[in-house]
Amino acid sequence: ALAADPAPSPAAAAAFDFGVDLALRELPCLKSLALSPLNPPPPGRRLHGDLAYYDAVLCDDRHVCVTACARGFFVNRTPQGAPAVVPAPADGPAQLSYTLVGLLNQLAGSFKRNFARLL
Repeated sequence: ALAADPAPSPAAAAAFDFGVDLALRELPCLKSLALSPLNPPPPGRRLHGDLAYYDAVLCDDRHVCVTACARGFFVNRTPQGAPAVVPAPADGPAQLSYTLVGLLNQLAGSFKRNFARLL
């Protein structure tokens, strides 16, 4: 039987100081981001370019369902816990981005501020 590797000592861990400010751990960008249980997209939605669906909870407790499609990412109208995707873009100003980070920057000022500081 293989023995488990012992945990590294604090001195050994200190040898790997990469200059990372540990205070950055306290910069919340999102509460959660996960693949939606509505994946994979049904065949009809795949024909329209849908690639995947993500559920995000922003720092202000807003729940959004994001569609990843051939044109980029957008917030769709699917309510939290819905049994099927409502594919139309959400009401309000059109929010489409080529990247997921770009879309989250548009949705939440706290994400934009904190994510920029993490970089």
